Amino acid sequence: MNEIKAVIFDMDGVIVESEYRNFLAKLEVLKPYNISFDYDYYSKFPGNSNLIVWEQIIKDFSIPQTAEYMHKIDLKKREELILKEGHKQVKGAIELIKRLSKKYTLALASGSPEKIIIDTVKSFDIEKYFKFIISGENINRCKPAPDIFLITAENLGFLPENCAVIEDSHNGVLAAKRAGMYCIGFENNNSGEQDLTPADIIIKSHFENPL
Repeated sequence: MNEIKAVIFDMDGVIVESEYRNFLAKLEVLKPYNISFDYDYYSKFPGNSNLIVWEQIIKDFSIPQTAEYMHKIDLKKREELILKEGHKQVKGAIELIKRLSKKYTLALASGSPEKIIIDTVKSFDIEKYFKFIISGENINRCKPAPDIFLITAENLGFLPENCAVIEDSHNGVLAAKRAGMYCIGFENNNSGEQDLTPADIIIKSHFENPL
């Protein structure tokens, strides 16, 4: 392993328990169309931008709407759920962020919409720990493409080989490895069945010390 100088966090399923909430929001959006799917179907999407997810759902279920429209309604449903339930941190996530910030430069790279990312980090009071934050909304190719991590490394001023990524999704792990970065796969049962085997190391708790 090369010398690690920066740690890049995914958000959903790594910092906040939001994947199941995102799944429920999509089911609410689909109710007027009498369309539903199970969590196994949804579990292939974590790591992708919301627009890409909706493009695939529209294709799979022949929905007569645009991805932009469904994305907009989806955000409203998510915001309603957040107002009702608040944000629930992944156990040990905030402690891990604080601990790693003492040794490494930190960044956050998530496929979630920017508005939700900012709301989440502010609610946990952890925005100050991240030198750079990027949303999948702001790049052309989302995970499993490496773009989001390469852009993050460039903005941090580090080479990819000097960066580590913490990811809970198959798409995220692939993106990290394609970026040439050390990847820590975080096994979160709430993220569904995710193949993390391409990761350099797999952990089951944020209280482990993979770095």
